[in-house]
Amino acid sequence: MSEYTMTIGGRPARGESFFSVVNPATGAPFAEAPECTLRQLDNAVEAAQAAFPSWRRDEPGRRRALRECARVVNANVEMLADTLTREQGKPLDQARG
Repeated sequence: MSEYTMTIGGRPARGESFFSVVNPATGAPFAEAPECTLRQLDNAVEAAQAAFPSWRRDEPGRRRALRECARVVNANVEMLADTLTREQGKPLDQARG
């Protein structure tokens, strides 16, 4: 079973507890997702607020980041489609779209 982390302030952050992600088609869990504590949520908001002033002025950096995100998503379509299907019950061909 897969276990995931959060990202807070650009760094991986492990949850103090986890919850099961259940495949609606089978009723069986297939992954563990982290529960975000209030402290972690506050840290994430503070990190976002601290990053915003420079981020909003860096249009070329934002464009590069979005292009990189698109590249990574496109390179991992099958894995992402499989995860969406298991997480949401979405038909695989729709998840690929």
